[in-house]
Amino acid sequence: MFLSHHNQRAIIAFFILIAAAYAGNYFSLPLFFGVDCVFGSIAVLLAVRFFGTIWGTLAAIISSSYTILLWHNPYAAISLILEAMFVGWLWHRKQYNIVLLDGIYWLLIGMPYLWLTNFGIMHVNATQTLLIVLKSYVNGVFNALVASLIIAYLPIHKWVGRPTVNNKISLQQTLFNLLVAFVFFPALMLMVLDGQRVYSDIDNNIQVELQSTSAHIASDIQHWQDQYLNGLSELGKIAVESDMEPSDMLQQSTILMKRMFPAFDNLYVVNSSKTIIASYPTANQSQNSKIGVGVLNQSLLQKTKATLQPSKINVHINPILLIPHLELSVPAVIGDVAEGFTYGSLNLSHISQLLQLHAAHKDIQITLLDKQGNIVASTKSDRLPMQVFEFSKRGEIQLKTDTIYQWLPVKGNMPLLTRWYKSFYVQGTIISGKIPWTLVVELPAAPHVSYLQNFYIKDLAIMILISGLTLLLAVKISRRLVSPLLNLAYVTSNLPDKLLEQEKINWSFSSVIEIDLLSRNFKLMAIALKEKFREICIANETLEKRVIERTGELLHTNQQLAIAIAEHKRTEEALRESEERFRQMAENIQEVFWMSNPDVSEIIYVSPAYEEIWERSCESLYANPKSWLDKIHPEDRESAIASSATHSHTEYNIEYRLVRSDGSIRWIWDRGFPIRNQAGEIYRIVGIAKDITQRKTAEQEIRYALLKERQLGDLKSRFITTASHEFRTPLTTILMSAKLLERFSQVATEEKKRMYINRIEVATNQMTQLLDGVLLIGQAEAGKLEFNPAPMDLEQFCRELVEEMELTAVHKYAIVFQTLFANAFLSQSDCTTTCLDEKLLRYILNNLLSNAMKYSPQGGKVYFDLIWGQTEAIFQIKDEGIGIPEADKAQLFHSFHRGSNVRNISGTGLGLSIVKQCIDLHGGKITFHSEVGVGSTFIVTLPL
Repeated sequence: MFLSHHNQRAIIAFFILIAAAYAGNYFSLPLFFGVDCVFGSIAVLLAVRFFGTIWGTLAAIISSSYTILLWHNPYAAISLILEAMFVGWLWHRKQYNIVLLDGIYWLLIGMPYLWLTNFGIMHVNATQTLLIVLKSYVNGVFNALVASLIIAYLPIHKWVGRPTVNNKISLQQTLFNLLVAFVFFPALMLMVLDGQRVYSDIDNNIQVELQSTSAHIASDIQHWQDQYLNGLSELGKIAVESDMEPSDMLQQSTILMKRMFPAFDNLYVVNSSKTIIASYPTANQSQNSKIGVGVLNQSLLQKTKATLQPSKINVHINPILLIPHLELSVPAVIGDVAEGFTYGSLNLSHISQLLQLHAAHKDIQITLLDKQGNIVASTKSDRLPMQVFEFSKRGEIQLKTDTIYQWLPVKGNMPLLTRWYKSFYVQGTIISGKIPWTLVVELPAAPHVSYLQNFYIKDLAIMILISGLTLLLAVKISRRLVSPLLNLAYVTSNLPDKLLEQEKINWSFSSVIEIDLLSRNFKLMAIALKEKFREICIANETLEKRVIERTGELLHTNQQLAIAIAEHKRTEEALRESEERFRQMAENIQEVFWMSNPDVSEIIYVSPAYEEIWERSCESLYANPKSWLDKIHPEDRESAIASSATHSHTEYNIEYRLVRSDGSIRWIWDRGFPIRNQAGEIYRIVGIAKDITQRKTAEQEIRYALLKERQLGDLKSRFITTASHEFRTPLTTILMSAKLLERFSQVATEEKKRMYINRIEVATNQMTQLLDGVLLIGQAEAGKLEFNPAPMDLEQFCRELVEEMELTAVHKYAIVFQTLFANAFLSQSDCTTTCLDEKLLRYILNNLLSNAMKYSPQGGKVYFDLIWGQTEAIFQIKDEGIGIPEADKAQLFHSFHRGSNVRNISGTGLGLSIVKQCIDLHGGKITFHSEVGVGSTFIVTLPL
């Protein structure tokens, strides 16, 4: 037996609704992890409406099955099935509004059921359960509203092949649906967008916090290791002064080093024969002296000797104390040869204390791993040293960036929201090239998840409150609007019979203009009918009486007409006075006021301010209403055209730029809005355009000030880091030398004492130079650096400066100085005296010559040329040093910036920045060219 065409189409439509319902649940809208809005119940409610409760329930069973895969539990699917049964049963019995029925279901059944299953059975915490319950209510009401609008305004009954279903809808229900939709849809959209913004902000803030914390910890670890390497280096210098032989002074210095750096468990000084010449402790576990014993760890010392650089080996565990240690070795260099080594074994329990200090004020966990992935130190008590770090294997990893990921517990039977609440954001960072350890910082997601959940709960509660108030108001407003129409329909039934029987008619009126007008028209029609009946009754009266009556009516009409004409004249006079006042006001304001017809094809009025701002006459705008667009900046013209195309039916508010005839730019704020008559029709467009260039300029100045403040903060941060690092080495030297003078002042020779005092003086001079440099660049940044030019013999000044540099150099360098002339017309007599600031010039040349010697091989040559020009003096300084890498050239003159290839060469990064400031005060310029491994040439040009 074949199915009819009508039944075939209904079957196909039913399966399409099932597919749409399943797709609505599959393509869900995630608010955040574990909380999604599903839309399958829209198609389910359509199936309930057109195919009955049983078939609608079947569609709900099939479509809601996907939610079991989405949320890993069957409880949400059961609530959606119950929703289809409840709404279908009540609608087919009473045919109430689907939105009201769905809201009643979620309040009475759906929300209590979800609370019971999530909080009571799945043991989800109260906050998360409340979030799920509120989300489900809002989601369900939204779906019901969409389904109601589809049923009301689309011919869906024809598409699904169900013509027997009554598709008529009352005006009251129509008004109810529209009022609810106009409030609910925008509110829900704003809530979703705002929630996603908050989620994105939280995710970004977590990543920024991880990166900032990791950077600070890595910097502290780097400084911690540098401090101990500097101590070993100072001990090596003392060993060199002792000729790499055992001595009391060397042994006392070793003990003093241990007191100054308590993290050293073992300290050795080893000579070139790999024999210990000083140690702490002095005896081994068998109480035998270590001095004179050979070193067992040959690999670390061989590596140090080959590279002439500090070396270290991987972390190892003390087999007795079970404490991790790090072995360090620093060469004791005489000339270019390592004559011995200083060796130290660092107790890494101190670094655990450093990590605990960072974790004490933040809710974080910190773990330090060596190159093999073994734990060096951790703030978590269950992570023991030298265990393999397997954090990622005990859960699920979701990458955020190259170094940041989110760790979640294994799925199991744990709800998605609970997994997210127990997750961690983790960043793994390599500390530096010198310390190839990995720093792992873990930040729990729980506080941020709680904040986001509370945020959504608040928004959802507001949404529910808004929806409840909207439902009540929509019911009241729709009833109030429809009630006069229902009464009008009742009283106009059999209206002629009621008039003939002279039955009293109770007319009702409304505050709505259209409904009130309709009621009054019916009343007038009834009066007209009654009048017609009366005229029929008196049709047999005499013609004279009729003429008298008609004459009286004509006289009365003439009187009314005369009254109306007088009233019209008074109205015209009042209108003329009102237009005059408007014109006076519009022509005396600075803003451009304009008025046009609805499609802007004709400008009715524009104020004279248009001619001053647009530099065009008002007549040109009257002639061509689109001519104002010609002055708009090309980049803003398209948006201005788009806005002008929409302001014929809605209000607009835009900003754009005008290009004036002299090329200057003026910012304009333009606002327009339509004017409606009593019938609600748009008959005018009015607008105001205002010059806001001064406000835009002020905003730009504020943004520039904020940028300068941010740059100043970065400069302060770099100064603190550099100064703390640069001050540490000379302070260590001063402290060591002072301690040695105090301890050995009675037994040390005068030469030794003088050597210690010289060290203190050199370190003090280094600190003084650093402070002088900081003060000098501070004066330059504040505009307080003075420029005082005076006559001077430039050639003699350069020769004296070269002699001073060669005398004070630590290692001997040859500075080759010569005087050259830029052209053949100049002679020695023309170039004897010039006018420059000697103090600033000394700093410029002193810094450039010092850098040339510092970054050149020991005993190398530095070429210094003084080139005389007609109106300028050129100083050219060339070295054969390490050169400047290409990546560092752009930032060479920035404060605290140093080249990436300077290695252990001391420096602050201030010198070239100050040089640039001094040259700028002279009105000169500095250029350079450099090649790595070949050398650098700096050229300074100063006007004479």
